[in-house]
Amino acid sequence: QWPGELAANPEHPVNGAFQEARERGLLAGACSACAGAFETEAELEEAGIELLGDGDHGPSVGELADEGFDLLTIG
Repeated sequence: QWPGELAANPEHPVNGAFQEARERGLLAGACSACAGAFETEAELEEAGIELLGDGDHGPSVGELADEGFDLLTIG
């Protein structure tokens, strides 16, 4: 839900940190199952954020860790 919220409200206090995370390559993508549940697929696509997983399940945490990502959940 954050990309749509931040696009609608550029002065949001989280916006700077979110943009910096994107610029530094710290954002792997968004959970496709969560995007479906919250009906935010279009917002994420518009923001250029890849959906991870198969729609019924989220991304493989093990695969992301194997690729060198440190996992951080924000909610």
